[in-house]
Formats: sequence, C-alpha cells, structure tokens
Amino acid sequence: MSKTSTVKNPLTIIAIFAGLTEVGGTGVLPLLSSDAQSVYIWFLMIFPIFLVVLFFCTLNFNREVLYAPSDWSNEDNFFRKLSKVSPEERLSQVEEEIEDAQHDGEGVSDEEVGGGRCEDSVDSATTHSELKNDTDRKNRLLKQQAENYAFTYRAAEEFGLSKLAGKLKLDFRSGVRFSSNDMPNTIFDGLAIDEKTVHLAEVKYSRTGFTSSLISRFSTELAKFKLVRNSFLEDGKDLVLHLVVVAPSFSAGNVADKRAEERLLKMARSYGVNTKIHVFPWVRAPSVDDHP
Repeated sequence: MSKTSTVKNPLTIIAIFAGLTEVGGTGVLPLLSSDAQSVYIWFLMIFPIFLVVLFFCTLNFNREVLYAPSDWSNEDNFFRKLSKVSPEERLSQVEEEIEDAQHDGEGVSDEEVGGGRCEDSVDSATTHSELKNDTDRKNRLLKQQAENYAFTYRAAEEFGLSKLAGKLKLDFRSGVRFSSNDMPNTIFDGLAIDEKTVHLAEVKYSRTGFTSSLISRFSTELAKFKLVRNSFLEDGKDLVLHLVVVAPSFSAGNVADKRAEERLLKMARSYGVNTKIHVFPWVRAPSVDDHP
C-alpha cells in the first residue's frame, strides 16, 4: 500500500499553484487576440510575485491564520516551553530592577549611606586607620542597602501578584521561564492560565509611580512580549500582559500617572500586545530590618 504524503510548506503550495497557472496560461495564450496577449503575459509574470509578497505580508502581520488545526491541539508543545527559574536568575532580575530605580533617583542618598563623600569629610590629619574604618563602615551600609532593596523588591512582587490573583480570581505561578528554540529565554514575574488565555504578570516597584525608567524598561520589553505572544498563538493560546505597579506613594488622581498609563497602553497596542495596567498602593514598604 502506498503512503500518501502531505505538503505542509506554504511556499511549496504557492509554487505548485503558480506553476499550474503558468502552464495553463501557455495553453490559453494562443487563443487570445494580439492586444490581450501582451496584458496576459504581464499577468503571468506578476502573479507569482504577488503571491509570494502576499504570503510574507501575512506571515509578518497575521501569521496565526496560517496555522493548521493540528498546530492548535497539542498543549504539550506549550507546557514544554515553561519552567521554573533558578534563584540566581531571580537575583539577577532584581538587581536590574534596582539599577533602573537608582537611575531615577529612587535610591538612598549618599548622606543616608555613608554620611557624604569620605574625601571631603576627612582632613589631611586623618590617619590611615580612620580612613579604613570609614571605608568599612560605608561598605557595610552599602551592603545593607542592597539587601534592603532586594528584600523590598521581592516583597513588592509577592504583594503585587497576590493582589492581582485576588482581583482576577486566578492562581499565578511566580518566577516562570519561557524558552523556545527561535528566541532567547524570557523570565516572567507571574503566569496563570485561564482556558485558552495565558496571563503574564510583570511587577514593577516604584516609590513614585510611573517613573521614566519604568516606562523606558517596559517599552524595550514590548518587542520580547510580541514574540512570546506569537509563540503562544502557535499553541492555541491568547496572551494578556498585566503590568502591575506597586507604588507606596501612588495617588489615584495623579494626572501625570494617568498620562503615563495611557502612553504605556498606546505603546503596547502598537506591538499588538493586549496589556492591562494595575496599580496597587503599598501602605508600608517593609525594610530589611523587618526581615527575620
């Protein structure tokens, strides 16, 4: 019994269709008048090119319509791309968030860390021992500050995910890595699945709401989320991105924050990423001293 093969490559189908058109055209061409023949020849030359251009435009702007029903049914392909992140990866992500916050001036000042610049506060008579003690003190304070930042950001993430889960009535898994052969690994703060919809959560902690670094960082991540969305669509899953901002001093009537929120949503729409923004005020941000 012969085995029936199936053509799965869309370009092969286009080539077969265009080839049949060209072969059929040669049979029709002699039957046309001389005036119509020149127009028909142009059609035979342009038609295959038009098909290829149309295919690549569809592939770029609306690729999900090209998927076969079998591509949407196997959920193993989807869950195989998800895994738990390592503690080292989580720490690296927190450090990036802290660095961005410091660029916005949200870090502790020099006076809080080490009492100002050591060089300016020490006169020429200061001994080497005093300089060393002052340096050690400043290093200890810097280390304590880093620990405080790390603990605060982790606590803010837990708080934000908890509030979002309660609001959406979903069970979010924290620290999820998405990996695929055709794109770099991506880490999400939280992930939940509701039937055919994947909910991704990105938690941002900010003392003053929508800062410039928060907006800048989110805008640079949108291209990544678009690739993730396309990959989820291949597995029959729609994507909703939830940007969670935890801000102790946030005010619901802040006009600047409302404008920033609209700007973020506009950027997300330009990438085709369905985004929802949630702002949860944090009455009290815990410090490392509260941490047992």
